[in-house]
Amino acid sequence: MDDLLYKQLPQAINKKPNFITILIGTNDVHSFTNIEKFKNSLENIINQLNKRAKAQILLINIPYL
Repeated sequence: MDDLLYKQLPQAINKKPNFITILIGTNDVHSFTNIEKFKNSLENIINQLNKRAKAQILLINIPYL
């Protein structure tokens, strides 16, 4: 999730997309990421997108593993 937050997110915002699809978390499930850390990171990502990207956002749930 840190890769998305610190590397991919700024790049995506700079491209000024109209529509953003997010499916993240599968690797976090496999690596047993702390749920609070995951929640805080996901909220941070969505908040930044809402503030800095004028795009529709589709958040896809983690698939059942």
